[in-house]
Amino acid sequence: MDPDHYHGQADQERKRLDGHRSKIAKADADIAKAEAAADKADAAVRKARSSSQARTKQSEADRQRSAAAKARDARAKASKAVRESEKKIAEYDALAREAKAKLDKKERDVRKRAEDQATRDAAKATQALKNESRAQAAREASRQREVLQLREHTYELEERLRAARLAAPKTITVLFLAGTIEGGELPLRLDREIHEIDQKLRASEYREHVRFETHQATQIRDIIDALNRYDPDIVHFSGHGDRSSLLFEGTDGRPQALADAQLALLLQVARKSIRLVVFNACLSAEQAALATDYVEAAIGMEEPINDDTAKTFAGQLYRSLADGNSIGNAFNQACAQARVVNDDARGHPRLYVRDGADPDDMVLVSP
Repeated sequence: MDPDHYHGQADQERKRLDGHRSKIAKADADIAKAEAAADKADAAVRKARSSSQARTKQSEADRQRSAAAKARDARAKASKAVRESEKKIAEYDALAREAKAKLDKKERDVRKRAEDQATRDAAKATQALKNESRAQAAREASRQREVLQLREHTYELEERLRAARLAAPKTITVLFLAGTIEGGELPLRLDREIHEIDQKLRASEYREHVRFETHQATQIRDIIDALNRYDPDIVHFSGHGDRSSLLFEGTDGRPQALADAQLALLLQVARKSIRLVVFNACLSAEQAALATDYVEAAIGMEEPINDDTAKTFAGQLYRSLADGNSIGNAFNQACAQARVVNDDARGHPRLYVRDGADPDDMVLVSP
């Protein structure tokens, strides 16, 4: 209980005590007055001149003594109330002291817990700072190791690229074989793709080291003649296709399919080793994967690809190759360009290389 509660109870009891003491004082005054009046009446009885006057004075004396007796009773009752009030006041004061002692102890305990918690928090904060400092030092050491590893890896890649460029031929030939524009859902605009590649090559850094040859409306029977005529380093097939064949123009002008096995045979008998084959046709990833049995690298499409995306991809691929980039880097740049320029770009180009080969080591154009 709050000490103030007991102090309030004691104050109320002290007010009652004052009232009881006032009653005692009044009773004392009443007793003295009544006894004085009784004594005076007794004296009057002795001086009475007649029996009736004596009886009257005696009656007055008895009445005053009765009043004095009542006053004594009132005084005794008030005295008892005083003792009870004093006892209660003493009890309330004791309870107040006890409550105050408990409150003081509680406050001391709260302060002690707060101080202990503050000490623990300070210790934790100090330890956390130490831990963070150690962690920061570990992160910095790890970052330094990563930077060193990246520098070493970059140096290794630069050396490999330098060696690949030194090994690259001074001039390469790109042979563009245009298949039939019909056979799919929509006719193709292969002329736009040829124009895009030609413009990109003209703007490249080492344009004088790239010869771009085109063979349009290609028939299947024309492929070997074109390979012999141009001795290409890169062969680019563009047209309609599916997962098992490419479409070229037949002798009757209608689309004619070139199956995977037939294509593999044509690539195998080329008199000059072909380094890269690009199938810029829908669903041509399987042809590209099979082609690496006979060429160093091949690119195909996992999904249908529209004209604009095919044009953007091809143009950037040859521009990057003609700038001296490796096949791996040129492929990544072409994929990024197609995705940036054509927000809804599809096709999902895939790059395949011969077993054991690294596309980042394959540089086709070197000054």
